[in-house]
Amino acid sequence: MCLMCDITGRDYFHIGPEDYPDEGSGPQGYRPSTQDTNTSVKTTLNFNSGNNIIVASEDGTTYRGLSGDDTYILSKETIKANAEITLIDTEGKNTIQLVDGLKISESLFASNAARLTLSNGAEITINGADKFTFELSANLTNGTLGVSKTFTEFAEYMGIDSLPTTGTQSGNTNVTINELKTKTKTDLQTLLSGEMRTVQSTEILEVELEGYLTLPEVPDFTESTTDLSNRDDLSGLDSIVLYQDYEKATIAIRADKKGIKIFDTSFLGINPDYTHDEDIFTYRFWQYLGTETSNTWWQREKIGSSNYLDSIMDRLEIEPNAIYLSPETYFDSDGESYYFKVIRVQERLPVEERLGGFFIVEEKTFFDTENARKIKLWWKDDDDTWQNYIIRIDSVFDDSTDISTYQEKIEAFNSTTPNTIEYEIRDNSYPYTTRDQIKLDGSKLVVDGGETNAETNSVKITIRAYFEYSNGYTFENEEDSYEDLTVTIKLSDDEFTRTQSSKIIESTANSTSISIVEDNAGDVLLDLKDFNIDPGSAKINDVKINYKTSKSNFETYLGEIFYIDENFLKFSEGALYDYDGDQILFIHHIRNDDNDSNNDVFQYTTIKGDVASDVRNNDFEITFTYKSNGKDFEHTLKIIEYEDSDSGSFITQDHVLTTETYITDNKYMNGLNTDTRFTHSNPDVDSTLLKEDEWNNYETFITYAFSNAEKGNIPINSYSVFLDTCFYNPFIENDTLWTPNDNAKNVVREILARTSELFKITFTEVEENNYDDAQMRFSFYETTGGSVSYAYYPSIARTDVVLHVARTEIFDDSSYFVISPQGQFTKTARHEVGHTLGLSHPFNHFVRKNLIKDYDQNNYPEYYYANNLFTVMGYAEFWDKGIDKYAEGKPKWGGSSAYSVVPQYDFKLNDQVPRNPSDPSPLLSHPLRQPNWSRDDILTLGFKYGLREDYNAGDNTYSWNEDKNIYETLHDMGGNDTIDLSNYDWDMKIDLNPGAVSEVGINQERINFDAFIGDDSLKTGDVFILSWSTVIENYIGSNGSDDVTLNTSVVNTINTGAGDDVIRNVLATDIVNAGAGSDTVYISYTTLDPNISVSIDGGSETSDFDWIICDLAPDTEKDFTLCRTAFVNFEGYDFTDGEKQTITLDSDDFVTVNSQTLKIKGDSNDEISLPQDAVQTNSDDLYLYYTLNDVEIGISTDLMII
Repeated sequence: MCLMCDITGRDYFHIGPEDYPDEGSGPQGYRPSTQDTNTSVKTTLNFNSGNNIIVASEDGTTYRGLSGDDTYILSKETIKANAEITLIDTEGKNTIQLVDGLKISESLFASNAARLTLSNGAEITINGADKFTFELSANLTNGTLGVSKTFTEFAEYMGIDSLPTTGTQSGNTNVTINELKTKTKTDLQTLLSGEMRTVQSTEILEVELEGYLTLPEVPDFTESTTDLSNRDDLSGLDSIVLYQDYEKATIAIRADKKGIKIFDTSFLGINPDYTHDEDIFTYRFWQYLGTETSNTWWQREKIGSSNYLDSIMDRLEIEPNAIYLSPETYFDSDGESYYFKVIRVQERLPVEERLGGFFIVEEKTFFDTENARKIKLWWKDDDDTWQNYIIRIDSVFDDSTDISTYQEKIEAFNSTTPNTIEYEIRDNSYPYTTRDQIKLDGSKLVVDGGETNAETNSVKITIRAYFEYSNGYTFENEEDSYEDLTVTIKLSDDEFTRTQSSKIIESTANSTSISIVEDNAGDVLLDLKDFNIDPGSAKINDVKINYKTSKSNFETYLGEIFYIDENFLKFSEGALYDYDGDQILFIHHIRNDDNDSNNDVFQYTTIKGDVASDVRNNDFEITFTYKSNGKDFEHTLKIIEYEDSDSGSFITQDHVLTTETYITDNKYMNGLNTDTRFTHSNPDVDSTLLKEDEWNNYETFITYAFSNAEKGNIPINSYSVFLDTCFYNPFIENDTLWTPNDNAKNVVREILARTSELFKITFTEVEENNYDDAQMRFSFYETTGGSVSYAYYPSIARTDVVLHVARTEIFDDSSYFVISPQGQFTKTARHEVGHTLGLSHPFNHFVRKNLIKDYDQNNYPEYYYANNLFTVMGYAEFWDKGIDKYAEGKPKWGGSSAYSVVPQYDFKLNDQVPRNPSDPSPLLSHPLRQPNWSRDDILTLGFKYGLREDYNAGDNTYSWNEDKNIYETLHDMGGNDTIDLSNYDWDMKIDLNPGAVSEVGINQERINFDAFIGDDSLKTGDVFILSWSTVIENYIGSNGSDDVTLNTSVVNTINTGAGDDVIRNVLATDIVNAGAGSDTVYISYTTLDPNISVSIDGGSETSDFDWIICDLAPDTEKDFTLCRTAFVNFEGYDFTDGEKQTITLDSDDFVTVNSQTLKIKGDSNDEISLPQDAVQTNSDDLYLYYTLNDVEIGISTDLMII
């Protein structure tokens, strides 16, 4: 224990593990944990009754002062990452000091308690918080005084307007305690006119942007409203324009008058040649049903519904220059209702059944509510781009209406709203280190100084100033609506932490040789304090290293890789040496191109590793020059030894293997394969010593973690974007990181568990406090802007999976279908996991063929296989091979899903959607996804990581029933397996070959493919697919008609029940019982050995006629007796195979089969040899009938009888 007395005479406790080396020592027998986890034993430390100074630090500890006046110190330097700490003290006058620089990422306040989540993930819970005084930026241990606040004032400081009387309320996020910093104010003109400004560590720079730019003058619409100033009443007016601008208008309409002009649209510049046409010029009418649960929507003029069938809602007539009420449309004088004509079209009915005619409909106006009727005019401009304009109907009037009512409304609607300039940060050249220090507060640019003695960079900030006009005016050229401002300042990182792995091996006056440890971002290579360097004089003169491309290319990034000043030579904050790749890595931000005005949105941050390689086998020397007391010196730093580390850094990982090429001899695999995968991370295997074809022989171990918003976990890629894009951005208001509950986590856990069952991969979940070290990191986010889920291939960068959550309530109940294994969210999550394991989109080779070197379509599958039937990595889900989802050169999103149309399920369809807006009843149809990896996913991941040989390796029977959909890939690694469809009465089309697709229930409409629900799209039966490794030996058919194709590589046992079955690809070694029904069996054989048992049976029913179609060896003579006795209970034998055959019959072959006449068919060049005693006794169009021993058989007229 460290015990000291300060100037106040108080006791100061700072307790660390080193203070209690033995179990049971220390206060209350406490031994602090040495692990930065939240799994250590919870312990309470009770201090003495004096005036204690207590520095909170340890995880799992409750710090409790007694009767003295105690001071609790919260500092980022002492509180351990992810620690859980509680403060309790109800006696004495107690103070909590929040030391300057403390960063609070989240806060939660109750009436008398608070919880602070720090930037390092630590949680501080303060019970009885209303009894404490809070001193901001104070530190009693070094005599620093701060700003004193009550609990209420501290809550206000954190963004709480007033403390809640019940429950809790969240405060602001990412608050830094910096009351000691001096706020320096300036304006943009002053900042830009002087030398480059260095923001000191002790200041906050506020730059006022307002006043630097002047809004361009634009026209207004003040004279477009109806002028009532010289009128005594409203007579003669059909409508009144209350407000009008470039985007919208508000009008009043004369009551009880049909067909009137209500709005002039000539100012919109709509093509005067346009007529009402849904393709170029039309309108929508705002609809609302008036109930609490009813929807709102823009209704087309022509609709189809269960009430109106196909009808025209004839409310308005539109022309390019005006909008009119239709001849039968009018608004009631009471303002409650309006009336319009509905014309029945009924195109769905046969012509003779159409009723025709029309009827009048009454609907409510909902004036004085947000759902008052509105008109949205739509038209295409000269660039073929859709434009729209909205006219809101405010009220109705007649001649008796008081004119002053509308004079007041016009004045109110047109009250002056000031035009403004809105500001937005568009770029920051050092986003990873300084992004949280550079913010906008309205029209102020606020820059928070960084750490003292940290590296200082010239940070370029691009700010876009948007010109906003209250009348909605927009410039014809978008570039005229804003102006970009560029500010460059010098700034250090406020989270700079010195790290130094280097050790001096040898040193002389002019050179120093060192060793370094890999994966230390910002590693100090050489401490220069003893060099007595004149400030500002140190400069890197030359770097000798094995350049990957050229020295000039390397020197382009020199300032992003190294940093030097009078204190140290080091890697820049985002740069490091990577031992495993034997390369230099650094965070590189793609800046705006000043010469390209279009390149101002897609700035992004990436990890570059293409400037130096094979470092250890070559010289790595940095020569720098400097002045000391005005004299010039030169020194060379030589890195000569390198040490490997275990887990990588906060930006990199040591867990990736790269192949020579992703192209294999399997085109289906090539459609998904990439050139990277995770290393084995296996203590028994050194991945670097294995050949590529050995990689999938060994188990791969992968760790994963979930992000926690309260602990400030931010995916590394999120530092890339500055605007509201479809990607997660923690620095804009639209996007919010969501901490997943157990139901959300279980979706991912189940995916990984199923993945581990299939492949040689072991996934291990690590705690949130080890998030940065996890190989796969899962983040969930909500947004009010653009959204997408995304992930990254295995690479040197940490592998993030970022999942967009449209509605967090889908995780409230684990039985919700959307998060079930066949639900849409689970499919999305599995898709992103596929990327992290090294799977690409299956359409990449279509849409990016121009970017693929030596592209050859023969190396890839046809477009049909870029299909969710075969891979979870696709976007499209379709059945018809004639539909080209990639005809436009990109994957089409619309109409490419599979929907269940099975009405009964034992889960909750919380993702039900309305049939259409006028019919809010839920649909029973819902998106349906495969519950596990699909056929080509299994193929490719098996190639990369290895298949588990024991997966479904026993004797398995796969059977289902009509209650639930079948939509899955069967993967089976061994045993004697059976597909049993005896529960069904449906017709089937089954293919038992590996990789084949089967349909359970022909014409049963179980799954809706290729289109949105409600459309007349392609509907199929249920579907299963066999993986390429799956062999099914046995099949039990339905009571319907089965069409079954066998796998000729195995011996099949086939039993089909009732129905007219077709069994294909049969060999003489198979066992076939076709059962009842008129069945057809296709068999191939060369010879039949009478001593070898054959079991091919067509079924003994006397009312059915069964055919066996024999594919024989060509140009040979066949003994029909062997065929007939081997293949029993067939009434017909067909030798049609395109080859010449000679079929020989003897007297024993003149038999009846199941009381029916035996018939024989074949090709026209086939010969049939009959016994000499056989006599033709009958004939018809197809057969000649021969009799012997009073038994008649039929011979096809196509055969040549010899």
